[in-house]
Amino acid sequence: MAATPQSLGTPDGSQRLAEANAALPNGEPDKVEQLLLPYVDSWSSPDDQAQAIDALGSRETNEPRSIGYPYIKKAYALQPTAQTLFLLAETS
Repeated sequence: MAATPQSLGTPDGSQRLAEANAALPNGEPDKVEQLLLPYVDSWSSPDDQAQAIDALGSRETNEPRSIGYPYIKKAYALQPTAQTLFLLAETS
């Protein structure tokens, strides 16, 4: 099934991000990817995308195979914040 465009402003999108943010500290990094990766590029808001990509980057930096740098670099480009800059520096 193809991903449909969504915004985090919709209940489904907000629920996806909330579940993803809860999954990471609960030791479920794969759930973050399943909830966000198929949809993030279809969201129209750069802020929504940055939040989701930041969650994906955090998921990757917590994995032994840490490949989160590209996600965090994209999140910083969409929404330059101190947090994403710190994560970018930490993963480079």
